[in-house]
Amino acid sequence: MSINHILIVEDDDKIRALLTKFLSDNGFVISSSPTISGAFELLSYFKIDLIILDIMLPDDTGFNFITKFDNKNNIPIIILSALGHVDDKIYGLENGAVDYMTKPFAPKELLLRINNILDMRKPSAPTHSISFGEFIFNQESGLLTTKSNESIHLTSNERNLLKLLSHKMGELISRDEICTHFNNANHNTIDTMINRLRQKIEPNPKKPQFLITERNKGYGLWS
Repeated sequence: MSINHILIVEDDDKIRALLTKFLSDNGFVISSSPTISGAFELLSYFKIDLIILDIMLPDDTGFNFITKFDNKNNIPIIILSALGHVDDKIYGLENGAVDYMTKPFAPKELLLRINNILDMRKPSAPTHSISFGEFIFNQESGLLTTKSNESIHLTSNERNLLKLLSHKMGELISRDEICTHFNNANHNTIDTMINRLRQKIEPNPKKPQFLITERNKGYGLWS
């Protein structure tokens, strides 16, 4: 698992040291600078995942940093400043900061905000579900439900058969190939499993819409 790298841009030595220790203790890699010029230098060296930015700095303002910074990687910026006027907050948020906290601050609150921001930026886990008719089938768990969230009971063989067919959605799979995925299965065994599965998913099992057969070619699942 990758560790997030945070850049702290803060000229108050005590606050910078406090943040560095607190965030390091909570699992982050920390770089810090008391100046805007130093921040730009660190950004040229390292991949930074989040910036904590003061406004009043010796060589420039945090507001100017935001407008000058070519944030093509969309690095989230949290402003941490003694400037607490609503106009300052609006200006910072309108010009690229994702959050604004005023000093004095609670480190634990800052940590929660950091984690929330980074969690929202994580890529979504891929969905392993397919749908057909009124059904949703999770290919990982083997859970079959209706779109109204009613669970449909499947035997282990039915579940494995549906996994096999769903991974080749819209394609025919021969009986011989299906047999290789089941112990001691033959064509009759597969036909029986298909018929039982149709009883559970087809509005009219005698005229299947989803679990299709083509003579001498095999079975396939269609949406």
